Amino acid sequence: MPRRRSTGCIPCKLRRKKCDERKPTCVACARNVLLCAWDSGSHTSRPHNSDDRGSRTSQQPTRLVPASESANPGNVALCVAPALHPQLANAKTNFLYSFFYSRAAQKMSIKDGLENPFIYVLMPMAAASDIVFQAMIAFSGVIYQQQHSASFAQATWEHYAQAIRSLKHALTLHVEHQADRGTELLVTVLLLLSLEVSKSDSDGHAFCHLQACRELVSGAFAYCKDSQLLGFLAEYYLYTLSLLPTSSMESPDMIEGDIEFAFQTLVLNAVPATGVLCGCAPQMFRTIPKATEVSRRLYDEFTSEAGSSVQTLHEHHILYNYIQSWLPEGADKENSTIARVYQKALLVLLSQADPGTSDNPETEVLVANIVSLLRNIPVQSSTTTVLAWPLATVAPCVKSPADRAFILRYLGAVVQKYGFGNHQQTERLLQLIWSRQDLQEQGPYCVPRAMEAQGFRFMLC
Repeated sequence: MPRRRSTGCIPCKLRRKKCDERKPTCVACARNVLLCAWDSGSHTSRPHNSDDRGSRTSQQPTRLVPASESANPGNVALCVAPALHPQLANAKTNFLYSFFYSRAAQKMSIKDGLENPFIYVLMPMAAASDIVFQAMIAFSGVIYQQQHSASFAQATWEHYAQAIRSLKHALTLHVEHQADRGTELLVTVLLLLSLEVSKSDSDGHAFCHLQACRELVSGAFAYCKDSQLLGFLAEYYLYTLSLLPTSSMESPDMIEGDIEFAFQTLVLNAVPATGVLCGCAPQMFRTIPKATEVSRRLYDEFTSEAGSSVQTLHEHHILYNYIQSWLPEGADKENSTIARVYQKALLVLLSQADPGTSDNPETEVLVANIVSLLRNIPVQSSTTTVLAWPLATVAPCVKSPADRAFILRYLGAVVQKYGFGNHQQTERLLQLIWSRQDLQEQGPYCVPRAMEAQGFRFMLC
């Protein structure tokens, strides 16, 4: 008699464990506090002793879905078994947990479905770590509030408060070497940082969280044994930290070592870059702080009585040629296009070192190339979540009223789609820059000067 083909849940398959196929949560997932999920092509839920032993799994592509999705195809949020975490017995927490899976996680990554590490790496970790769970639910609540309503505000901030209290306690134990929780602390702080960015942080909380990340990252990377988690964290951290210098007047020298450490961790890790945020261009993100520093240094020299130095001109030339000759590797069309946008924006940043750059034909061509690339990226593409930095960087060099109008319409559509606070702040920043000639003449200092004029700074994540 032919053996029945296994149709166990995805966590059991990934862990190579026997699954009893109980739904909605199998025994193994309940015991190990894992998110029990099933291939979308799996057979319809039935009692474990069913006589229907001849059915086979559909050959449709697999997709990570909660077991209850088939019963609620029209719902945004899906009921999740409380066995995964005690607080999921609360209806609002359950809703926000499911909302993270179905919507919020997709807003965080340029990868979709099973390729999204915020689902296949972060959610299992949240099931095993209460502090990560609290931060994840709080983040989900902020995204829901941005896109829908404040009906879950109380639950959101209750989880946020729990995350902060747990973070303080865990940090104390970590510093006193009573517990090695560096990895989950880093994940928690990165989630809280993203939460602040998403809700239009204007009080500097995101920058405080990033400073905390810098204190945690070396130990967390050194002791992380999970190569998937390590790759995810290295890329998440590299993306966030590399964009910091653009928002600040301070020299990026101090963070270049941290950037290189994250980049080397990503390159040397057993699992390749996931494309969570950097897409196929981690090399370009790695270059942003150095390009910012060199461009500003040369700008300062150009505008000083002493003039430019041979050393700085040489550094500028080498860096420009490196960026210009770079080619994206192993990426689909959309990821390759967004990588090109970053590449061209970096070249514009370097060209801003010359105070007369606005009249430079080469810069005008670069700006025209960026606008052309944007026209080839649908607003619906998940890659549009990472456009704040390049759009702000090239803003002082965009002179055409038609190009400005297109960029604002495009960014407005992105704001409408995602509701992210930092996108709204970027939209207002562009309008300010284009309304003031004095800001446009600030070269590589334009963005932080414009933020000063607004009265606050924010992260262009």
